[in-house]
Amino acid sequence: MGIRQPVERDVGGRRISEIERDVHAARGTTNMAKKDDRPVDAGLAALRGQDEAKAIEFWKHRFGLISAIPVDTARVGALTPQLRELVRMEDREERKRLTTARIKAFVQLPADQRERIMKTRQAAYDVDRFAGQLSLGHLGTFALGAYATAICARSFCWNPWLGGLAGLGVNLLIAI
Repeated sequence: MGIRQPVERDVGGRRISEIERDVHAARGTTNMAKKDDRPVDAGLAALRGQDEAKAIEFWKHRFGLISAIPVDTARVGALTPQLRELVRMEDREERKRLTTARIKAFVQLPADQRERIMKTRQAAYDVDRFAGQLSLGHLGTFALGAYATAICARSFCWNPWLGGLAGLGVNLLIAI
């Protein structure tokens, strides 16, 4: 009897072996990130091919509705998906055209609505910066440096300042 060769199959336009498929099934993982296949917002989809004036009016209406929300956190929750929605449009030229219309609509808003939208966008940025993706990388390197400092001070009885230099060296090695 010979050695059995794993069978290959087409999955999503890519050939994978039984072994690879079984490993992914056991781990509960896939070989790629999930594609966002939700439909684009109906209001944005209706703007495809429409003139710029209609697109500007659409965005002014949306911004007006969002700025009328009385609670700051709810306003952040309503604004953020609106700003990210255009990314899901596949036609790049249409996306650029609608983004331009969004900017023009924002500039045409009354001053009080514009200020509320700007404060809301700043609040969303602060959430991302302080508790989101932007600060996790810095937190990781800070933690590694602190960990290296503690190990040097406790295990090797080094002065904490010398251990801090060792922690800095660990961070430099990881950064390279």
